[in-house]
Amino acid sequence: MNHIFVDILNNHFPALTFHPSNIVIAENGEIREIFTSPLNEALNRGITPVTHGDVVFDIIKGNSIISGDRLVSHLSFLLSATRIGMGTNVEGVMDEKGEVIGEITPESFQAIESVFFSSGKTDVTGEMKGKVLELLRLAERGIESQIFNASVPGNIEKFLRGERIGTLIRSD
Repeated sequence: MNHIFVDILNNHFPALTFHPSNIVIAENGEIREIFTSPLNEALNRGITPVTHGDVVFDIIKGNSIISGDRLVSHLSFLLSATRIGMGTNVEGVMDEKGEVIGEITPESFQAIESVFFSSGKTDVTGEMKGKVLELLRLAERGIESQIFNASVPGNIEKFLRGERIGTLIRSD
């Protein structure tokens, strides 16, 4: 899916992929260090960084899988993000009827936690619930996020223009 983002973004907004294997060091499966200089330079030049889950060097285990969700969480703090877009291959967070949940807050999450289900595809780096939990942590720090279908033409541009699509995750 990463190549979809970059292709779409480069048609309207400059974008560049930053592979976690090149910028992250893990320690026993956890992110130890992220080299943010390249990302900061890109942002300073108006280039949108795009990243994803990946296998990274781990100083204890040799290698570890770091999910894009955890990476986004760490990067948002390091780069002082104010808003996060998480592009997926589904319309947003779905309820038990298959309808998009428009908004999730820490309070509303308790009521809907049981409805999470996967898209039917195995995701070794974290399912939708993991994404939501990471984004709720960001919401508690005042960072709003949206989970949306990035493969739908126009959705990435809508997000970048500030339009609300998919599922909004925010503080109460």
